[in-house]
Amino acid sequence: MSWFQSVAVRSFLIAFVATHIPLLCLIALVTLKPAWLTPVGVLAATLVATLLATTLVLLVLWRMFRPLRDAADGLQALMTKGIPLRLRAGGEDEIARLVRVLTQALAHMDRSRLPLLQSGANQLETRAAALRHRGGE
Repeated sequence: MSWFQSVAVRSFLIAFVATHIPLLCLIALVTLKPAWLTPVGVLAATLVATLLATTLVLLVLWRMFRPLRDAADGLQALMTKGIPLRLRAGGEDEIARLVRVLTQALAHMDRSRLPLLQSGANQLETRAAALRHRGGE
């Protein structure tokens, strides 16, 4: 994984851009609409730009952390309802790696548990056959 694909760098870039949106809007206000340079105009432009930046950050972070929410929901469904875990991890960041490793670990646990379940089923079948045989005597 390259450094620029990491969650830390992407989060920094999101924060950097979002922090500068109000500043860039004020620069645009000064150069494009100098007549609006009243205290109320500057305050309104700053508030609108800040709300816009906040919305942008929330949307990007919501999308960026979707694989973690999907993994948590999938694990919850697996534990409570027995629904098999099916996750997709697109990307190369830490979150995608975590989701891939989690999926692989659960698949490994299922594969290693299968012989144990088969052995238990065979023992139950053997005991049931022995009980049937005794009952038939």
